[in-house]
Amino acid sequence: MRNPFAVAQKYLDASKPEMPTPDVVEDKTILGVKICSRILEDEIWLVLDRSFIPNDGWACYYAEEIPLLRDKTPEELKEIHKAKLTFPGARVIQEGAE
Repeated sequence: MRNPFAVAQKYLDASKPEMPTPDVVEDKTILGVKICSRILEDEIWLVLDRSFIPNDGWACYYAEEIPLLRDKTPEELKEIHKAKLTFPGARVIQEGAE
């Protein structure tokens, strides 16, 4: 008797769309990672190397920004996200004490 799972697997493999491999690894170094944020309800890039500039319309967050974003409320993060979508390549900076 043939394995029914093997038959099903044949059809599952045929229905999988060919996904392009993003160009985020160069010389075995990860340049960026695309993730889905539950808080922002959107996909974002976490850019680990500034030489990597994705041009797909998703907001970019840089590794050095993460500590500055840690204490933000969800509402503040959403406002920052709107700015990043409006101004691609924008970075979060810490303002000095006034």
